[in-house]
Amino acid sequence: MKNPKDKAGGPQKDTNNPDPALRTRPVVGLQLIRDFKPAGPGKWAGGKIYDPGSGKTYGSKLSANANGSLKVEGCIGPICQAQTWTR
Repeated sequence: MKNPKDKAGGPQKDTNNPDPALRTRPVVGLQLIRDFKPAGPGKWAGGKIYDPGSGKTYGSKLSANANGSLKVEGCIGPICQAQTWTR
């Protein structure tokens, strides 16, 4: 997360969550990645990733890169997009 604070200096909240009861919870500490299963050396599939920026959850797969980064692919139907996550 690039900026864990909101404009007022408090913690970012899950304001885009589709469940109104969850919109006041802090984003820091949320479980964003779940249900992945090993799919080969350095690969995981069958999981979901929650995007607090949109409030949506996407089917995804993960691949570890040699440099320690993580390739994350998310799909909506047949359309997929990839990102590289670094620590």
